[in-house]
Amino acid sequence: MIFRRLFCLGICWLAALLALTQPAPAYAQSASVDLTWDANTEPDLAGYKVYYGTNIGAYDYSLDAGNQTFFTVPSLQDGMTYYFAVTAYNASGQESSYSNEVTKLVQTQGSSSSSSSSSSSSSSSSSSSSSSSSSSSSTSTSSSGSAAVLINSGGNDYVDSVGNLWVADTDYVSGFTYSSGNSISGTTDDTLYQRERYGDFAYAIPVENGDHSISLHFAEIYWTTSGKRVFNVYIEGVLVEPGLDIWSLVGKDAALTRSYVANVSDGFLDIEFETLVDNAKVSAIEVEFL
Repeated sequence: MIFRRLFCLGICWLAALLALTQPAPAYAQSASVDLTWDANTEPDLAGYKVYYGTNIGAYDYSLDAGNQTFFTVPSLQDGMTYYFAVTAYNASGQESSYSNEVTKLVQTQGSSSSSSSSSSSSSSSSSSSSSSSSSSSSTSTSSSGSAAVLINSGGNDYVDSVGNLWVADTDYVSGFTYSSGNSISGTTDDTLYQRERYGDFAYAIPVENGDHSISLHFAEIYWTTSGKRVFNVYIEGVLVEPGLDIWSLVGKDAALTRSYVANVSDGFLDIEFETLVDNAKVSAIEVEFL
């Protein structure tokens, strides 16, 4: 039997736990990451392979995990962010498509580590990849010196035109990613708007309790007319954007920023994106403690 192309839905949850080892030389710390995943139910399942690398969706290494739903990836470099995915294979060596992707930032012992996961597809309006969840801390420092959370949704680390670091997509639950190479009007930071997280998804961003300023950045990089993408946005359970249609406000390939203030009392800023037509989306998220 050939594995279904959508086998990755059978591994809908791929989790990563960081386990640092104590090396002899201080400059060469290494770590291992423990992965677990849901079992595939195909009758001719023979085993699983773990793929990983240091770029989203690009895996330079692979390891055979055998016929088990857990595996430890050893000898990872401290200070690097790794991306992991799993496939299943049968006795004939035929492999499934990748599972959802999990991200892990390897940090020195005693520091917090971050893990996230992502999925991708070639179209903003449809997808054949599974979705997943993540949990991490993503605090940066803005050019003004104030602490902020800056997330490049669907993208990698990015330093903007005024020197702010936007961290690779993290702290999300579900969703998919899409990108476009088109120039974006209304901004000097096209890169922030050329990638997106889309679908029905949410973010749970670890922050201090209290009032926060939230700016959500958008650009319609797929559709060419209004009414093709309409969605709601909730912050801390409050509907802040009912029926948002980016194209109707700024057209295609143009930057749009919407700002809000919300109070957090549980240590996590919750932002939910709910599809009404096609797929909800966001390009970047900016959070600052007031």
